[in-house]
Amino acid sequence: MTKKRAFAALMVLVPIAAIAWAGLDWGGRTVPAGPIAPTGPSGPPPEEIGPKAVLLQTPEAIWNTAFEVSVAFSPDGRTVAIGRLGDRPAEGKGDDGPPGSVVTIIDVATGRELLTIRGPFVEAGGVAFSPTGDSLAVGGDRGVVLYDPATGRDRGRLPAPSFFEGLALAYSGDGQRLAAATIDGDLVVWDTNTRSHLTSFHAHTRSLRGVAISPDGRLAASASDGPIVCHYEGRYGLPAWLSGVGMIGCGPDYGVIRLVDVATGVETASLKLPWRAYSASFSPDGRALAVGGGGTARLWDMADPSGRTLLTVEPELDVYCVAFAPDGQTLAIGVGSRQFNGEYGEVRLWDMKTGRVRAILTGEMGMIRSLAFAPDGKSLVTGSRDAVVLWGVPPASPTVPGSLPPES
Repeated sequence: MTKKRAFAALMVLVPIAAIAWAGLDWGGRTVPAGPIAPTGPSGPPPEEIGPKAVLLQTPEAIWNTAFEVSVAFSPDGRTVAIGRLGDRPAEGKGDDGPPGSVVTIIDVATGRELLTIRGPFVEAGGVAFSPTGDSLAVGGDRGVVLYDPATGRDRGRLPAPSFFEGLALAYSGDGQRLAAATIDGDLVVWDTNTRSHLTSFHAHTRSLRGVAISPDGRLAASASDGPIVCHYEGRYGLPAWLSGVGMIGCGPDYGVIRLVDVATGVETASLKLPWRAYSASFSPDGRALAVGGGGTARLWDMADPSGRTLLTVEPELDVYCVAFAPDGQTLAIGVGSRQFNGEYGEVRLWDMKTGRVRAILTGEMGMIRSLAFAPDGKSLVTGSRDAVVLWGVPPASPTVPGSLPPES
């Protein structure tokens, strides 16, 4: 084998099959995933819906970075904040340095850029509006920076206990807690009143990809990949011990969702997904946790942790982000290409009452990385490597807010 071929083989990631399996370690018990519902009960095919508007074209990332784009609706639904990688080096990093992140606030009605914030942070820039709308939290490289969303004025910082680059942020329902996922694998939670950190939990050995906090602020969830492992494959499809090593593929064998008690900093549960874990979202009433990764979207009932798979996507796709609508009747599932430079993306709207996909948002999206509902649930914004897009959301079936879907 030539050096060139050997290097190429080392760079090949082993495609781990998105098998419908998961383990939930809850209080020391491992509970297998419940029934699979790839398409839900029979019914009419999902409605396909095109975009309402492209709010922002995003430049192609020039570095292999952990952070790409983060989106958040303001509480009044009038503006959208977008944190993304910029197209020029970060401040103080030199002309050839890595790109810095930039935050843009856009008027939803007109598409006009109202404000742009540039900072020295690299591979950071997760954004979240406070529930009152008077602060915009931005993940920095030394903690979280709070900005006035109307003027862009720096209103102070939530200091980090250690090295920090905030990739994703989430407020509790009352705004008194802010959780952050960091590039070093730490899950950090602050008290926003005192601006002191309550919990700093080293949740993962790799960068966190997603974070969520329960509406009451008592539980925080993080999403990341497990450790990197290498697999040895033999020549001609034969076992390596028989034919010799023909290829070495390295990548994560699984993804992990960890739940942490904010008050004590103690892990209360860990959810294992096949291949990768990207995202987590609590239902508005806090009864359920939706997670995405490993080719599936899954749902865990917090009172009875017998997690079950809602949706299994095609083998070439993965689930990169999940989010509940404000009324809890819809779960938005962001789906995209598995390849690093994949260009395909769509959002599947899962109806929590009927237990099926009722609509698919498609077109002008690219490889989706984040999404957020408007406060009234009638619109949704997506962030991808190509663009930030606004979508209309059709009404869900009438149901009790936050209720769990039927068993399939």
